[in-house]
Amino acid sequence: MKKQVAGTLVLLAALLAGCGKSADQTDETASSKQPKTEVKDKQSSKSSAQAESSSSAASSSSAKESSSASQTQAMWNPSKAQQLKQFMGRFSQKMNQQYQAYQPGNNVNFYGLQIPDDVLNHKNGSQASIGERPINVKWSTNGQAGDGVYSLVAVYSDAKDQSYGNQHVYFFTIVDGEPQVLITMQNQGMPHNYLHFSETKNQELRQEFAQLVSEKDM
Repeated sequence: MKKQVAGTLVLLAALLAGCGKSADQTDETASSKQPKTEVKDKQSSKSSAQAESSSSAASSSSAKESSSASQTQAMWNPSKAQQLKQFMGRFSQKMNQQYQAYQPGNNVNFYGLQIPDDVLNHKNGSQASIGERPINVKWSTNGQAGDGVYSLVAVYSDAKDQSYGNQHVYFFTIVDGEPQVLITMQNQGMPHNYLHFSETKNQELRQEFAQLVSEKDM
């Protein structure tokens, strides 16, 4: 009987020892797996931060592009040119002067000068000036020919139908973002081959052109 009890106690002790070892191994296994979960969590956080950073950079870039596009928006375009043409039709009737539009390759004979080509190309030394100050004039379809340059966006003249000495040429220009309507009635050659312009005093012309230049998204 005592031998049976002793044997039973030995068996129980062995079982308890085995369970303890198994529990220790389970804890070690769980402990060894825990750092991997932490690494995955860190990698996930890093990826999320990178994604947020990329999204922020993309938004910033898009905002800059939008701002740049707004700043460089054309000051002149075909729609504005058409509106100016319609206005000049009404202006012609009001002034009893037949104004027609001209551009490079389509010139008006203005006292022997082919306008605007002779001035734009400085043919025979022709030079546009305001008073005695020569100005740099370039044809432009968007009103942005460069700093200090008079961007010539439209030319109107009644020289084809008007009598000698009463002919007008209007240069519609934009210089450094500012609209200026220049006029000349010069009917003879001048020193330095200057074609003298001055800013028109006609308020209706000035206001109409300024309004067209300032309008957006036309």
